[in-house]
Amino acid sequence: MRMGLGLGVGRTRGRVRAQSAPATTWNAADKAASVDLTNGNLTATKSGANGQAAVRSASGKTSGKWVAKFTIATLADITQGGVGFANASYGLNTYLGSSVNDIAYYLDNSIWYNGGDRGDWTGITGGSTARPVSFFLAIDIDGKLTQASFNGTDWSTTVNPFDITTASPTVFVAAQLFTAGDSVTLDTKPTGWTLSGFSNWG
Repeated sequence: MRMGLGLGVGRTRGRVRAQSAPATTWNAADKAASVDLTNGNLTATKSGANGQAAVRSASGKTSGKWVAKFTIATLADITQGGVGFANASYGLNTYLGSSVNDIAYYLDNSIWYNGGDRGDWTGITGGSTARPVSFFLAIDIDGKLTQASFNGTDWSTTVNPFDITTASPTVFVAAQLFTAGDSVTLDTKPTGWTLSGFSNWG
């Protein structure tokens, strides 16, 4: 039998296509025990008794301007579940926005940082907080600013000042749930948004 010439393991004819990195997911090793991950670790769901339970993303950032998208399918109490950003010092069984290590957007129109309400955000056009709801969050780590948008083009006023890099320099996307069945899906490569100077979390 005549044997053809092999191309070698991992080699193909013609141009090699660059493969994009997969989107960041929730971190299965960095979550509260009562947070269950499904959908390839993109969806976080609360289980068990009521109580604060959070999860951080698998990748973090130390500087730059970034955008991520959240889809909240179910949230029983809009004052008890939020999404935002946190460093590694944030306690996963405390409410998001409770310390200088984390900042959170809640569907009751509040933004929490260091245990205080820093302002409203859902007055922006292009959507509502009726579940299921999807919205974008933007963070400027160096400028210490955050913004939110329902439709990706109409953005809320920036929230300033805040600094969640003091205790730990790396910032992660974060979500905190409370009631069993509450769920949030993370998208770090969303489309359909415009905000000058920002990039997808990736």
